Amino acid sequence: MLHYSKLPKNLWGEAIHFITWLKNRTTTQALGKITPYEKLHKSKPNLGGVPEWGQHIWVHQDSGSKLNGRAAEVRWVGFDSDSTHAHRVYWQGKNSISVE
Repeated sequence: MLHYSKLPKNLWGEAIHFITWLKNRTTTQALGKITPYEKLHKSKPNLGGVPEWGQHIWVHQDSGSKLNGRAAEVRWVGFDSDSTHAHRVYWQGKNSISVE
């Protein structure tokens, strides 16, 4: 994933976090062809609309005037584990991760 997305190698931890999230939502032979997510929550996971790791997305920014653009292009690196609707994004110019 890191190689394909052309993101820095120091994001390997973010990649592993997303891979683990995804693996918990795919079937496993050890559980009898159900997912770990399904075993825990008693419902099938919905993976529709999951972005590709490292894809370019736009994030709203409050700074700037009304006439200038208020969005910044960032890279999507996963879902935030502390929220049901927040995303972890990588800011290339700042070389940092934030939750949006």
